[in-house]
Amino acid sequence: MALTVHTFPRATVASVKAERVAIRMAPPRDGMVLAVGLIAAVLSMASTYYYFRHHLILGYQDSFSHLEVSRRVAAGLSPGIAQLGGIWLPVPQLLQGLLSWNDVLYRTGLAGSAVSMACFVASTVLLYRLIRVYSGGVHISERCAISGCSGHAVRPRLGMLAGS
Repeated sequence: MALTVHTFPRATVASVKAERVAIRMAPPRDGMVLAVGLIAAVLSMASTYYYFRHHLILGYQDSFSHLEVSRRVAAGLSPGIAQLGGIWLPVPQLLQGLLSWNDVLYRTGLAGSAVSMACFVASTVLLYRLIRVYSGGVHISERCAISGCSGHAVRPRLGMLAGS
């Protein structure tokens, strides 16, 4: 990541353009992070498609209840933030509330699946970066990070949670 600092132009008419100073703040970007994110997104979309085709998005015990709470926050008899915090922590319901106002997404369960898909991709990428930072050498750390996040991404239980 490079930080570009623009200094003010001089007061003279001759210097119209500002001087630019680039400061290197971090190592260059790791291209594998994008690949890991894309692979995790494809796995998540495939899982959601599978569970959607088999009508199992709302098959998890608490998935409908989570959607119902998020729907009550957005539209209900007494809508508002007071609907949160009964049993579960409120973050999933707040994120699902952004999409649960749409009847199609709410009734099919895709409002909750979109949040689950995003969280699955984020957790896979963050796990890759975490292993990459805390493992040894450059080539060894990349192999360790790829194997760690691939082991995380292909677990059947996480595939079910990412798709429902």
